Amino acid sequence: MSYFNEAIEFVLKNEGGICHHPKDPAGITHFGLTKSYGTPCTKEEAIPIYHQHFWKSAYDHIDKLVVAIKIFDTSVHMGHPRCHRFVQRSLQCLGYSLKEDGLLGPSTLKFLNQEDHFLPVFIAHITSFYRYLVQNNPDLECFLKGWLKRGFSIPSAV
Repeated sequence: MSYFNEAIEFVLKNEGGICHHPKDPAGITHFGLTKSYGTPCTKEEAIPIYHQHFWKSAYDHIDKLVVAIKIFDTSVHMGHPRCHRFVQRSLQCLGYSLKEDGLLGPSTLKFLNQEDHFLPVFIAHITSFYRYLVQNNPDLECFLKGWLKRGFSIPSAV
């Protein structure tokens, strides 16, 4: 089952319009997309770009809507490989023996779908990472509050 329509609505609440902050390593973004993806002027132009470049087919195999949305939003924010390593690291913390390769393969998906306590551990990992980024680059401090708000946010759609 594809949860893309629900997931993109959640992502676009965080990634709206044009953003140009001088300290943002991403540079100018339009609906959260850097110029390497083109410059969508409307939400409707951004949606197919997100579907093509960010929605991974593996997300269609995640059973829980809220988990699929949270992983998608996090992968948009920090990139697929890093996000997927945090997924795997979270599952390891919950006792699953799993290779941390940054891919959402069959083993990762199997464990993810049988685990009921994934989200709190995942959120702890990603919010700790945001704090780590700021600790190692104080220029990013201005983004921390927003990053943490996004990291702690849980999609209300269940």
